[in-house]
Amino acid sequence: LLDSYAKCVNPLGISENDAAFAGPLADLQETLAPFRCTPVVIHHAGKAGAEQNPVLASRGSTALPASASQVLGMKWFKRREDKSDRRVLLETQGRGEDLELLILQESEGWILQGDASEILEEEKQKKLIDDLSEIQGEVLEEVKSRWPKETTSSDIKKSLKVQDRTA
Repeated sequence: LLDSYAKCVNPLGISENDAAFAGPLADLQETLAPFRCTPVVIHHAGKAGAEQNPVLASRGSTALPASASQVLGMKWFKRREDKSDRRVLLETQGRGEDLELLILQESEGWILQGDASEILEEEKQKKLIDDLSEIQGEVLEEVKSRWPKETTSSDIKKSLKVQDRTA
């Protein structure tokens, strides 16, 4: 485990912006290969890359993320909107399947919240429902209560006691 790569390579005098910056990692991978172990290397993102995918967010030369078989990126999920939101978006990119997971940071460790795209879809649906007018919300509840039975405008008119046009 290298924390952080830049700190470990700094004494060698290689700039992060130089493609040679990835050289020590290649040497480490070659040295470790016979032992079938995987190095875990922490390299921080540049400020400009905070909203990008893990590979593009990596500061300095792209040679470093290119030499890794899997790159994991971690960033706050909705911290800008809600300072108390402790959920973190964990993104992977590389030779394996790309993933986007949402994890919750607790004092004891991390708790998996689920697939980020599913959670975003749920939040989108919740916002759509929250933005409904009062009558639209009542209609939605009526339709839900009748499911899987079909609901017609006549059913809405009767149950909500509204006019034809409203129903």
